Formats: sequence, structure tokens, C-alpha cells
Amino acid sequence: LNQRGIGDSEELCPYYDSTSRELVLADNQKAQEIENAQRMKACFEAATNRGVDLSAYNTVENARDVRAIRQALGFDSWNVWGISYGSHLGQMLVNVDPEGIRALVLDAIVPNDLGDLMRIHRWVARNHENVFTECARQDASICEGLEEAFYAAGNALIANPVMVDAFDEELFPSGKANLPTLIAAFAPFSMLYEQDAHPAIPSVMRGLVDIINNRDDEVFQALANGAGGFSSSSGMGMGSALRCNDGYMAAEASVAAEDIQEDFGFNEGAFSTEGSQLMAATCVEAGLAPRDRKDYQLIQSDIPTLVVNGDWDPITPPPLAKRIAPGFSNGRLIIVPYAGHGPTPVSYPHLPAHDTPDHPVCRHLP
Repeated sequence: LNQRGIGDSEELCPYYDSTSRELVLADNQKAQEIENAQRMKACFEAATNRGVDLSAYNTVENARDVRAIRQALGFDSWNVWGISYGSHLGQMLVNVDPEGIRALVLDAIVPNDLGDLMRIHRWVARNHENVFTECARQDASICEGLEEAFYAAGNALIANPVMVDAFDEELFPSGKANLPTLIAAFAPFSMLYEQDAHPAIPSVMRGLVDIINNRDDEVFQALANGAGGFSSSSGMGMGSALRCNDGYMAAEASVAAEDIQEDFGFNEGAFSTEGSQLMAATCVEAGLAPRDRKDYQLIQSDIPTLVVNGDWDPITPPPLAKRIAPGFSNGRLIIVPYAGHGPTPVSYPHLPAHDTPDHPVCRHLP
């Protein structure tokens, strides 16, 4: 299943990221956030002028699509398995097609009401804490002094942004490319998605510290030019419409002021309060205010359900799974220790054979 906006979906705005490249690559956060909002607004206006009904891109309609697929295939009911955004879609399907669900597996949880999903700084801080705590537990030599050095180097890069020569002047019309100032903060974040990459995270962090402290221009150039890539299996236009209609943009704006104040180790946030509010306002101006929240309440269901989450999931961490689990009266919550984003597709032959107070193999809610 390719829900609306991903995979083989036709892109509403095929050049969403590839026009006005000099503006996409604004060298400060405020300018970048303004450009992001303007780009989204332009896409919405162009699509609306072609007769596209942007209100159709939302998780309620996606769930109705899933029901239609079940009916078209001739199944009276089936087992539903949803991961990440698919967990949101699976919860919405309980509202839309409860009689069609025999059993349900939800993994890497996005709460139906979104909850604290958009508290990005809180989750990045949790990610780093997991890594540094495990480093200390294992007493690994590469981890000695790593936490202090990592934050110091990352903040040094924020204080002294790096511009380098560009390889491709079509992607970088000014001939210059900027190294993302938060590259240190989000390198571990991206590696935490897949647990097979976890053992390398301290080495990557140490490598970034050395590169930043030594001002390695050759590596800076490679990193900055590589950051210009924008290929994706998702459609930016449809995806932006969905995030507006479902309330993701509004949810970020509602928590941004609090989230930005949480200590995630760096002197600059991933977004500003004003930028988040601008994106949410752009949704409203385009007629894409969040849908009626009655469809987006936490689910109450007696469908047999597994709620699964990786303990080290960087973007949909266990607190979100624990938020929805009590609503499934015939359900079980399973937190997989050390696992990343979406552990159900893979097996874990090296899990400990016993539970411990700190890292039980399974933590269940009645």
C-alpha cells in the first residue's frame, strides 16, 4: 500500500525542492523558515488552481482507502500491521473499519491525537542520553570525555558556521554551500533508526568532534555538498497537505515554545517558535486548518492488539507507545530493548534470555 503522498503517488509540485535554490539554501534559520513557508504556500496555490482538493490528504481518507482495498480484495477481515506513520493510519482504521480488523500490530507509535510527537528537542536529548549512558555502562574507551567534547564541538560549529565551495552550481547557484550547523546533533539521530548502526555511533560522534575541532575543510566540503540532495520517496506537496490537515504543523507550533527551552545540549534549536507558528499559519491561510479533532482522539478498542516500540527509537520513542496502550483493553505493550525505529520487521537473535529491571525484554500493560 502506498498511501497518498508516498511511493508511486503523483507529486502535486514536482519541483517543490528544486526551484529557487538560492532561497532553499538560506544561510540563517529565520530566512530558511520563511522560505519553507513560502514554498509550501506556492505549492498549495498551484495545486488548488489546477483543481486539486487538498482537503483530501489526511489520515481519515487514507484509512478509508485501506478499507476500500480490503473490500476490493474480498476479505471480510484481515490482520493490520502499521509502522511509524502506519501506526497512526492503523489507529485511524480502528475508527473507520473496526469490523474489518481481525488483529492489529502497531509499531513505532504516532499517537492518534499526536500527543508529544513533535517535541523534537526532548527526543533528541533522550537519544543522546541513551548513547552516553550505555557508553558509561560499557566503560568503552572511545566514550571517555565524549559527551562534553561532542556538545562543545557542536556548539562551536553553531557559533562559527562553515561555507564551502559547491560542487554543483545548479544545486548551489551561489557557488557556495553551507554546512548544516546542527549536523552534530542529528548525525546520531539518523543512525538510531537502524539498530545495526548503533555500535558505530560513538565512533561517528568522535569523528565529528575531530572534524569540527580541526576545521577539516575537505570533509566539510563533502558534507555540505552531500546535504544538498533532496531525493525522496515521499511527495512534499501531498505530505505537507496531510501534515496541515492532520494537525502535525499545529501540534509543533503549540509545543514549540516549551520544546525549544528543553536542554538538548546545543545552543541553537532545530526550529524556532516563530518558524513553527509561521508554518501552522500558512496551513490555515491555505484553507488547511486541522480537521475536526473528534477523529483524532486516543483509540478505545477491544481488538486484539500488539503495541510495539523500540526502546532507542529516535523519533517515536516509548513514551508515545505508553500513551496509547491503555486504550487497547485486549492489547499488550512490548518495548524492545536497544531497538531502533520499527523493530517488528526484523528478528533479534541476541536479545538476553532473561528480563532485568532496567531492560526487560517485554514490558506489558494489562
